[in-house]
Amino acid sequence: MEIAITYQNIVVFLIFVGVIFILYKTFKLITKAIIIAVLSFFFPWIVTFLNLPVPVKADINTAVQFMILGIILFLIYEFWHIIKTIVSLILKPLKFILRKRK
Repeated sequence: MEIAITYQNIVVFLIFVGVIFILYKTFKLITKAIIIAVLSFFFPWIVTFLNLPVPVKADINTAVQFMILGIILFLIYEFWHIIKTIVSLILKPLKFILRKRK
């Protein structure tokens, strides 16, 4: 079997690597979101068990509300992290140019 390095093979390989990277990042995001959802769901019972002075009613409705709140806060955090990363990538060449001038 002969493997020829052609433009088409390089493009297919780069697309493959890109898809694997995106799927890996998506899997990590979903895994973190599930962990946050489970921990947020059990928060009312944890507060009740630890006898913390927080007036939280430990029932299913409250647990679902905390789960939704936890997921929303996690998604806001992830969105902010993506924006911060993009801005830092955009500004990195500018910082390099400004340092070189001094």
